Amino acid sequence: MKFINKRAVSLLSACAIAVGCFAAAGFAPKAKSFVVTVSAETENGLYTDNNIVPRTQAQIIDYFNNHPFYTSKTGTFGNDTFATQPVHSGGTFVPGELSTDSKQAGLNALNTIRYVAGLGEVTLDADYGELAQCGALADAAIDTLTHFPTNDANMPDDLFEKGYKGTSQSNIAQGFYSIAASMVWGWIEDADDYNIPMVGHRRWVLNPGMAKTGFGHVDDYTAMYSFDMTNSTTGYTVAWPSANTPVELFNTSTLYSNRSYPVWSVSKNSAFSSDTVVTLTRKSDNKVWTFSNSAKDGDFYINNDWYGQPGCVIFRPDGITDYEDAEVFTVSITDGDYSLTYDVNFFSLPEDTGVIGAVHSQSYDITLNTTDAALLQKTPTVIIEEYEITANDGSFTLPRLESGEYEITVTAEGFAPRTQTITVTNGAITSSPELSINPLGDADLNGIVNTNDITAIKKHLKKTATLDGYALVCANADQDTSGTVNTGDITRIKQHLKKTKPLW
Repeated sequence: MKFINKRAVSLLSACAIAVGCFAAAGFAPKAKSFVVTVSAETENGLYTDNNIVPRTQAQIIDYFNNHPFYTSKTGTFGNDTFATQPVHSGGTFVPGELSTDSKQAGLNALNTIRYVAGLGEVTLDADYGELAQCGALADAAIDTLTHFPTNDANMPDDLFEKGYKGTSQSNIAQGFYSIAASMVWGWIEDADDYNIPMVGHRRWVLNPGMAKTGFGHVDDYTAMYSFDMTNSTTGYTVAWPSANTPVELFNTSTLYSNRSYPVWSVSKNSAFSSDTVVTLTRKSDNKVWTFSNSAKDGDFYINNDWYGQPGCVIFRPDGITDYEDAEVFTVSITDGDYSLTYDVNFFSLPEDTGVIGAVHSQSYDITLNTTDAALLQKTPTVIIEEYEITANDGSFTLPRLESGEYEITVTAEGFAPRTQTITVTNGAITSSPELSINPLGDADLNGIVNTNDITAIKKHLKKTATLDGYALVCANADQDTSGTVNTGDITRIKQHLKKTKPLW
């Protein structure tokens, strides 16, 4: 993967999406984004009178697993692919279009970051996607990362107009070969010297007002449409890192020796004054870093420009290059009558979390409850919702499932299917299901089909004894569509025992 220098990567939104550039971009900031009244009472605690939603570590892991965007266990990304290939050569200009899979991976990365921060999901918008794609084309055509491209390549006017609008209203980047990589390694990081004073890209990614976006990618130029403001921003204080944050999403800057160390930020949709003081306390040893305009134990900036919402404090403590699993920090911010105190809990994601195509490592054994040698050679099948899993080794691995209840059916040739409800929590079955199956006709559930099963069915039909549950399913030896047990099942068992028509 090719990377350009940090300053170039970071030009994305910093110059074009600052407050003073809205008129040039043809986008007027909404007044409602500036009117949030805060006080010490309402802002004391990240979840106190704040519209962000608390996310537990278990919920975050579950969300990662159901919205994958990594392509390997080490947190790397594959190249984007295209439904239509972009072209900008020989006087021919075709914007192209990202593949559905690449769009989804980018959206999963964006929404996972927003989920960790307690924000709502964003959806893809075709018109925004066209603007972002044309914007990436406009920059690629002149091979320059800029929000304000010139038409030196002589693109058709209508195409260039869309491209100009796309670049001027998007986070843009160069040097990343997927939208997902741009999101995680570029826009949410924002830790280089050029961007740290405003963390503009991050604030657009974490903008509460955004409900829709679109992505563009041409050569190594990428774009995310950022100017949608169809959600309200009133009442949101957004912190990065948030209360529970995977280190894999915050230590991205330390993956490369030429990148900067992670930076913290809090945006509250109203201005911070020059008197703002921030303290950061590491709970393991009570070490304290203090940040203010008069003294600071590291980098410290106040930026009240409008990047999605105004008002942001940015700080980076000296002496910390990355953050570790189970570390806990307390952030305290004071600014006159305003105060905010909250904890940040860092944690590590389990192996394979959020990897495209990965499955959970936990396997579940299936028991073939029979002594018949032929039946013991059969391969069981597990069906969970739309997933059909062949358990070649007598076990199956759970596919990606959100936490909730699911219907699971275990079956194999010659066996009665067993259907039940399972509960999945954080990628694991937590309801202790019965994963054993018995042969067709095995009404007494002893693993053998013989005359005793005929007797059990006759008693059931005469109502002198009752078959229920899985025993009733096994008694339905002829597997008729009605699912009822009747004399036809007795006939089938007799045929099996006489070997005139075996059940398997």
